Amino acid sequence: MNDNGIYDEIYGKLINIINIIFIAGWGIVTLIEFIIGIFIIQSPDFTNELFKGYFLPYVIAPAGSNLVVIIVTLILLKSKKIQPRIKNYVVITSLFLISLVLALVHHYFLAMLGGFVIPILVSILFLDYKTFTYGNVLSTLGILASTIANMFLTPERERSGNLYTWGSAIIVLLICILVAIIVFLDVQIHRQREKILVQMQSENAKLVKENRADGLTGLQNHTSFYSVLEAKLSKARRDKRGFAIAMLDIDDFKNINDTYGHGVGDDILKYVSDTIVTAIDKCGVPFRYGGDEFAIIFNNPNPEANVAALEVLRKAVADNDSLFLDGTRVSLSIGYYNVKEAQMTSEEIFYRADQALYQAKYNGKNQVYPIY
Repeated sequence: MNDNGIYDEIYGKLINIINIIFIAGWGIVTLIEFIIGIFIIQSPDFTNELFKGYFLPYVIAPAGSNLVVIIVTLILLKSKKIQPRIKNYVVITSLFLISLVLALVHHYFLAMLGGFVIPILVSILFLDYKTFTYGNVLSTLGILASTIANMFLTPERERSGNLYTWGSAIIVLLICILVAIIVFLDVQIHRQREKILVQMQSENAKLVKENRADGLTGLQNHTSFYSVLEAKLSKARRDKRGFAIAMLDIDDFKNINDTYGHGVGDDILKYVSDTIVTAIDKCGVPFRYGGDEFAIIFNNPNPEANVAALEVLRKAVADNDSLFLDGTRVSLSIGYYNVKEAQMTSEEIFYRADQALYQAKYNGKNQVYPIY
């Protein structure tokens, strides 16, 4: 999942909160404008002057305009056809338009200019330089436009008195509340983002494990073998310390499949892999290299201890007469190579271990052939 996917999921989880904030904010601003008109403005003609002089231009017009902006914004945010990055711009643009409408309509309140800090703060939430720049440019243009409107449209006498004082105080209070809400949203978005990233890492780790694990035996597979071998070789070069690998092959496995069927052959492969894990314990990492071949990368270069562990493994498999009803036994041929030259390539190391395996087969099978 890329950043678009992350933000798409975040919008999906927070869309209800965004809806509530937009609608509640619109309702609160409209209510305050209404209350100001009733309790603060003194008018002898309520039905005519107050309606035409205040409610129509200062309540109904801005409330209607902002409601349209909010409805369009919420529709766009819920749309699955719009990319998440574009939705970021939609949110910032809608907040700018709402701030611009309020600042122009109530231009006599200089404190309304503080509303343009909202698009900037919201743009920070998305952790994107282009989005942040866009929010800053819009807010700067809004402040310039509103300042010019204030200079030419507002008489000096209107910037005084109880209306101006109380109105400015209410505006500052609303801005503080909006900033607190944005900080809350910031925390929620980043929590959701971190949660999604953790889920992604977990899913990726699971996919990597599945891609590097053998489906039948559960051991790491051929791809993982070379990855671990390269890592072990790099560490050996840094530490100037050797290590060892072993290649194992089930003797006459084709005959087992031909005689008893592939289902029994799969059972034998699982049995051998379980026995390898038990015998090797923590002294090495086992792999299913492919077919009936297995590999072990030992953690240390102690040939005596490693070969002794391989002998225990070989004997455990060879002495088990309970695998088949007719008493047929399974045996392993094992080639062991002790890596001393860290400058060798992984292919050269594998070739040496494979040669040791070939020698074990050539010498009669069911044995460990070490090359020190």
